[in-house]
Amino acid sequence: MAAFLADVRENHPRLAKPEEKSPCDCDISQQRKHRHNWVVVLDDVDHAGGTEFLADLVTARERYAVQHPNDRDAHDALLVIATSGRWQDEWGTAWLAPWKPVSGAPPAVRPMADCEEASYEDWANPANGALDSPYYPVRISSQPIGRIARELDSGVRSPKVTLAHRATGGLPSAVAQLTERLRSSDVREGDRDLLVTDPRGEQDPCYRRLAELGLTEHLDGVHLDDFVTAAPFATAPWLIPDAAQSRIDQPHVGRILTELRTSLWVTAKNAAGTTEDQAALHPWIAANLVSALARRGNGDGPTYTDQFRALRDDPDTAQDPVRLAYCNLALGDIGEVITFFEREFNRIPHAEWIARLELVLNAPDDLPPGRDHAELYEELVNLDNARCPTDRSEIRNNVARLIAAGWLTANPFAVRGEKQREAMANAFAALAATSHQPDVGALVSAKKAAHRGEFL
Repeated sequence: MAAFLADVRENHPRLAKPEEKSPCDCDISQQRKHRHNWVVVLDDVDHAGGTEFLADLVTARERYAVQHPNDRDAHDALLVIATSGRWQDEWGTAWLAPWKPVSGAPPAVRPMADCEEASYEDWANPANGALDSPYYPVRISSQPIGRIARELDSGVRSPKVTLAHRATGGLPSAVAQLTERLRSSDVREGDRDLLVTDPRGEQDPCYRRLAELGLTEHLDGVHLDDFVTAAPFATAPWLIPDAAQSRIDQPHVGRILTELRTSLWVTAKNAAGTTEDQAALHPWIAANLVSALARRGNGDGPTYTDQFRALRDDPDTAQDPVRLAYCNLALGDIGEVITFFEREFNRIPHAEWIARLELVLNAPDDLPPGRDHAELYEELVNLDNARCPTDRSEIRNNVARLIAAGWLTANPFAVRGEKQREAMANAFAALAATSHQPDVGALVSAKKAAHRGEFL
């Protein structure tokens, strides 16, 4: 918006010069005619009347073109800049919905651009074969970490700023909710309970945060508890895509997944993934849903263990070892996961192995939030040592350390720290030294990323 208005100001003197034969008579002093350009700025056009208003404008524009077929110089002087919190069906004919992967999309359907990547050239001159559209949808970017640091009055690399950035995914309303709490808190590396407890004694702040997002506004008969119950299915990266063929029999799951997509909380990865049509739910919603489910009391509905077992036992999951590893880790069966990645280490390219590992490590956990990272890390490593006490390979030892540290680190509500980064970096370095493959570049790159705190 700022760039566009700057462009208008820069070009206004040239564009506003008097023009011959214009019907406008507003500039009496010059006794000449000139054109006007107009910008309409609208917010929340997904609300009642908003999309109808846009559709009426498009219809009027198209009607004028039909009624004046020979007026090639017709001046279209109106630009509408609008925001929408929901995906509109009429955009889907020419534009790819953000939760759909680029691979497999019809060539005439264009993927949406992020705000920073959008350009006048892309807007005005679509590629050959692209469907024509009166709309040019772009994704509004998340709040940058620098702005979050300013709101928290802290350094960009401080633990509290890193925590706020990862937990909220840059969602401004979520950052605003956490600002007061984090400003006044002593954030220590390895803490896991800072965002799931409330100093005012509130029972579960995750429910309040989810309620403020209005997730149930467009779903009659579906309540917030239903969203929490569906957390495993909404957060699993292979069940979100609308092309998924899961046969899980759970009430409301289909409607909930559709609503999360329509309300633009789901984004396709569009990168080298490890499972078909990989997509991700916004981290703020995902973390609060899983945290609320993990602390649900007995008798209040299906539990965290019940629901992740249902996800694990789905026939689609059983046919995919990566999906199975994800579910096993979410259920705390770390030994099975370590065995899988030990077996695969020298069987597939290391880049693919790391991509699979990263997907699995992002599985949620229901570990006690009151226990810090160091204590849980030792317990998880010892748990695998007890499961497999003899004939342990160096690969297994390092995979165990990597998975234990990585799983705890991936929790978006946990405070990251130097010891976690060191544990992962050292494990990657040791694995590179024991590799039987001719190229260990992916492991070296992962080690460097872990050192910088950028792995996961």
